[in-house]
Amino acid sequence: MAYLYDENGNYKGSITALPDIPQGRITILALLVGMGWFLWDTLPQWQTLPHPFKYIAAYYYYLVMKPLQWFGPIWSYASSLTGYKNLNYVLGGLAVTAYGLVGIPMLIGAFMAVLQLLRVQRYWRTILLLPAAIAASWFAFALTVNWLFQK
Repeated sequence: MAYLYDENGNYKGSITALPDIPQGRITILALLVGMGWFLWDTLPQWQTLPHPFKYIAAYYYYLVMKPLQWFGPIWSYASSLTGYKNLNYVLGGLAVTAYGLVGIPMLIGAFMAVLQLLRVQRYWRTILLLPAAIAASWFAFALTVNWLFQK
């Protein structure tokens, strides 16, 4: 708690948090980073998850993780093209930047083109987020049922 006084020393009030710190945003950011870290470690082992989480994790693994995992091999290949270490770093950086600026948008465009061919392009958010909603609902339902029928 902080106490506020004016320039004459008169008490003006108190505050419980610093006004410049968006604590809610920091908490949400920390939760998102933690969830992303958990998913980054869990999705590659999608084969070991129970049903239906296995299929949902495989969906996101191949849709999100596989394109992101290509940054490593592109860096490895491009940074070993010549015998000059510094030139290799520059080439690797350029190749990774090109993949990030050209390759990833092309993959997103290909995904949207497939959705357009299937005539479901306007539902892309639903197609992207529905498996996660199903997984969360399934988890909540299974947790509730297990809790209710616990002996």
